[in-house]
Amino acid sequence: MPALHLEVKAAVASALEKAAYISLTTDIWTNASNTPFISLTGHFIDKEEFKQVVVTLTTKPFSDSHTAVKIGEMLTEIMTEWNIGEQNVHVIVHDNAANMVRASELIQVDSLCCFLHTLQLAINDAIFSQRAVKDIIAKCKTIVGHFAHSALACEKLKQLQISHNLPQHKLIQDVSTRWNSTLHMLERVYEQRQAISAYSLDHDLPILSGPSYTLMANVIRAIKPFEEVTLLSSQEKEIASCILPTVSTLKSYLSKQQNDAGVQTLKQA
Repeated sequence: MPALHLEVKAAVASALEKAAYISLTTDIWTNASNTPFISLTGHFIDKEEFKQVVVTLTTKPFSDSHTAVKIGEMLTEIMTEWNIGEQNVHVIVHDNAANMVRASELIQVDSLCCFLHTLQLAINDAIFSQRAVKDIIAKCKTIVGHFAHSALACEKLKQLQISHNLPQHKLIQDVSTRWNSTLHMLERVYEQRQAISAYSLDHDLPILSGPSYTLMANVIRAIKPFEEVTLLSSQEKEIASCILPTVSTLKSYLSKQQNDAGVQTLKQA
């Protein structure tokens, strides 16, 4: 393993020699055993072959307190290890955390907040915080949770899907850190609304009325383009110059008059 590590490191160092400028992305995260790590990746154009290159520079434990000073020191240490000078860094991309923003300032490197993290915050604050939408999401979570913890309920749902000629799909539970998982949950509940309504008649589950399902459909339609943008912007070789056209397109979509019952305020926000 040490020999393989040195071989790969030499290959990455060789690739970096072909970069006039480099952009960096960084994040701090914890693994399943709650151990904190810091990662740094490099993005550059190979000046000989003129192709886009992405390399992992480090993933290492980061047990120090996550202050801006400590993060700055760690980033400087990693950049020094790879002979990357501040003058060669085009931009460093990170999340919206204040300590990350300040760390970039301390090491005197231009920085950019992650577009997708900004999008996540905007959707959570402007869309999922709407009272009517929050109520629907809460009911959907309860419904999905019921089936997730009962094999008998899942079997009954499957029978109802067959009798109503519906796709035999499982319901999807959302994950708080992934806004599009909430969209997927809403889409699946809406798809299975007939089976869920039939099941709820004989069981103690939240009742979603016709107007609730209408609002759900309008919310899904309003935020579906955000998922498309998320998937496109999540690609490894996506570039920052796509952000402004993407935002412009989203604004144009949200400004269009559609069947907006219950979602006008949501779209404005």
